[in-house]
Amino acid sequence: MIVGEAPGANEEVQGKPFVGAAGAELTKLLEEAGIERAECYVTNVLKIRPPQNKLDAFVSFKRKLPEGWEWVAPITGGRQLAFHPLVADSLRCLQAELAQVQPDLTIGFGNLALWALTGNWGIGDWRGSTFGLDLLGDGTSRSVIATYHPAAVLRQWSWRPYVCRDLRRGCDVLANGLRKPNFRFTLNPTLEQVHGHIASLRNLCELRPQAFAIDIETRRGQIDCIGIGWSATDALCIPFWSRARSNYWGESEEHSIVRGLRHLLLHRNARIIGQNLSYDIQYIFRQWGFKLRLGFDTMVGHHVLWPGTDKDLNTLSSLYCDYHHFWKQESKEADEREDDLGRWSYNCRDCVATWEIGQALAPLIEAEGLRDQCVFQHQMWWHALDAMVRGVRCDAEVKKGLSGELRQEIKTREDWLERVLSHKLNVRSPKQLHTLFYEDFRLPVVKIRTKEGMKASTNEEALEQIAARTPLVRPLVRRILEIRRLGVFKSTFVESKPDVDGRLRCSYNVAGTTTFRLSSSQNAFGSGANLQNIPEGNDD
Repeated sequence: MIVGEAPGANEEVQGKPFVGAAGAELTKLLEEAGIERAECYVTNVLKIRPPQNKLDAFVSFKRKLPEGWEWVAPITGGRQLAFHPLVADSLRCLQAELAQVQPDLTIGFGNLALWALTGNWGIGDWRGSTFGLDLLGDGTSRSVIATYHPAAVLRQWSWRPYVCRDLRRGCDVLANGLRKPNFRFTLNPTLEQVHGHIASLRNLCELRPQAFAIDIETRRGQIDCIGIGWSATDALCIPFWSRARSNYWGESEEHSIVRGLRHLLLHRNARIIGQNLSYDIQYIFRQWGFKLRLGFDTMVGHHVLWPGTDKDLNTLSSLYCDYHHFWKQESKEADEREDDLGRWSYNCRDCVATWEIGQALAPLIEAEGLRDQCVFQHQMWWHALDAMVRGVRCDAEVKKGLSGELRQEIKTREDWLERVLSHKLNVRSPKQLHTLFYEDFRLPVVKIRTKEGMKASTNEEALEQIAARTPLVRPLVRRILEIRRLGVFKSTFVESKPDVDGRLRCSYNVAGTTTFRLSSSQNAFGSGANLQNIPEGNDD
């Protein structure tokens, strides 16, 4: 059974779901995944087309219930939405359709379908996740999967491969059933358990190269816990802090654990897998004084295969893991509940997912003939890490002087604007700039395309267009842009925060750009800046 969000213009005319351009794309996507559309029952959550295809005309997340509207809960329970009275019975119709069809697999396309079937919201997070839910209220668990709507794919073509993968996952669920793994996590461990697991992994390393994944969680600039995963289901979380007793271990116990980890993570046969592992190593090096042996970074590996695509762990899990169910919200929920076990379980989930992704990526890279490129990128990873750890010297007095010069240059331009306009102007306020150019000066409104469509704007692109159209305001626009640029240069580069030893450190990402050029940003401890793209400026 296929569940969309609402009818479009063509669907409204023909009285059938998915018959327009989105419907044609849906048919192609299903065929590529090995699903015959004729074998599917196709429907929508809403049965009436919203004005201008905008769902918020019929559905609202606002706390205050609009007059005449009613609260509606999703089929399986969860957060309620406010529905317009014209469509308030749509969910009851959908429930009746589910009871009639009794599908083996239900695929929801789009946010509203995700919410109606599962009670969750945020298709970007939940797409590709498989659910076993009692859709009919008969105690029988039925498979559900959600993904992007075909209409959204037509607007954002880069999402198409994700939808294809999600539908293929649906085929696998149809063929083999929903196979949720039996995770075996060691949480809240004793000292003996920690040393036992570390010793077991070291013994395996003595025999042959051994792959295992690691991941750390941090809190207030310190390592909160470290997880080690050695299969798609087995992992250990070693906490160093808990709400119940602050420091989880005594001083001598923690020292013995760190010493054991050092011997394991530096073993010649340790093949360590990590996701964006340079972040973890910055913490490990700063707090424990060593750099572990990197075997494979999943972010780098995926970047070599598919540069320009999303590289976060949740996306990689949805692409490469046999079972995927969005879990990244569990860390926030555990923090809200003050649940240490929930946080440690989340840490283990990161580890086993990273391990499985690593196992899936390696043969794909070999099959595509990209082994040499992947090796090169990992070599670059080490050089980038060395630069991140070493940092660059910084002359605090020169920085202070330059900051003062920039402050004075900004004030000079602000004073000029105030003399010309006879009032102060906050050049960073879109509202004030909108009032100045489009209401006071009555200039033609410049619209810029955004995610929400074409909107009136006063960003840099819009201001450049205003200056090109109206030469009389060109000096004004020039001063506004100069103040903005000088402010960015001052705050982002000149006043970038040095590290505790006065050196300037930043994070270099070898998987940051489609062209494989390095990208840089603040480091894991909030110091440094983007040291590669410093504005050129001019002599004015």
